[in-house]
Amino acid sequence: MRGRILFVLAVVAFLFPTTLNGIVTNTYLLIFATLLEIVFISLILFGKLKINKIQGMYSLAILLILLIATLFTPLSGIKFGSFMYYLSYITISSIDFKNSEYSKTNNINAYRFFSILVILLGLCMILNIPIINNIEYKFYGAYYQELIPLMQMGSKPVLTFSTHSVSGFAMFLFFCMSFFTYKKFHMKIDLFLSFGFCFLIVNLKSFTAIMYFVIAIGMIFTLLSRKTVIRICVFIGLVIIYMLIFQKSAVNEMSAMIHYILFEKQNNGLTGRYAKGGAMTKNLSFIKDNLFRPVGFGFDDRLSFVDSGIIEYLLRGSILLVISMYLGFFTFLKNNIDSKLILIILFSAFITFETGFAVLILTKIIFFIPFMITYFEYLSNTNKKLE
Repeated sequence: MRGRILFVLAVVAFLFPTTLNGIVTNTYLLIFATLLEIVFISLILFGKLKINKIQGMYSLAILLILLIATLFTPLSGIKFGSFMYYLSYITISSIDFKNSEYSKTNNINAYRFFSILVILLGLCMILNIPIINNIEYKFYGAYYQELIPLMQMGSKPVLTFSTHSVSGFAMFLFFCMSFFTYKKFHMKIDLFLSFGFCFLIVNLKSFTAIMYFVIAIGMIFTLLSRKTVIRICVFIGLVIIYMLIFQKSAVNEMSAMIHYILFEKQNNGLTGRYAKGGAMTKNLSFIKDNLFRPVGFGFDDRLSFVDSGIIEYLLRGSILLVISMYLGFFTFLKNNIDSKLILIILFSAFITFETGFAVLILTKIIFFIPFMITYFEYLSNTNKKLE
């Protein structure tokens, strides 16, 4: 059981409530982040996990940049609420997971069981099962009161991540874990789970979801054997034929939805953030005028600190923080993952998503990363090398 503590913490991160009775507040996330931070620091103090010196240097640089920027912030107000999220990232990204006992622990069956439950939860949300919708509204809201009702109106399986964008990113990570497990052991359950996550991603009906669905399908067609790909193509072909013959209205609705998401939705994806008049307009204007005067943990209602990781780091610590965050994260992945293929896929996924959301300091993702890293490392080093 001790070797599975990272899996348990990942599940706790997934299930931990972010609201109580539908009231949106950061209090629960801060409590949650603090508790898990204490757990990881305890594992370090008791010698179960060790700090990598190079990774630790990047983490120290991030901490110093933020504190110095806060000391000289041009803003009148200061809020340290985000400090715990950065501290969580700093702690996790400093740790050498590769050489720990946790990277040698077989969590494959546990993850399969978890994946089945996640997919079932997503299906319940698509079907708008009342008891699941009620739990989702009461305990898994975020940002603003109307967010979860909007997600439920669209029958979007956002799981416990509140938004379709973050949920799409998380499910892509789940997909990668199931997909590479199949590629390693060739067990059909892992392929079915991979397609299960693809199905949930599509039903999120967002720009992010379409992007990750295309990437996932691309991985399936380029990384699996020709025989497996042919079987998948035959199956998909039969489904398309069935849809075109018996479900024409559904096909037309789906085509219209995709066109709307990609080309018409005004507040969609990167366009809604970076275009003139978008969510990032005031931030970009402030950065242009104060590129070398970062705000640290300074606060102003006119600035937004969530909708883009790159913009958030530029605001809080200028170019130095951006470099420290991303170069530090790449070093963390490189030092903890043997497979270059997985390294490239994960780093690319995180960096591209960071253009639309500060996911590296998102609590539920931060504390899922240790399990994900050790899971991939176990796959890479058991029996045969992962291609």
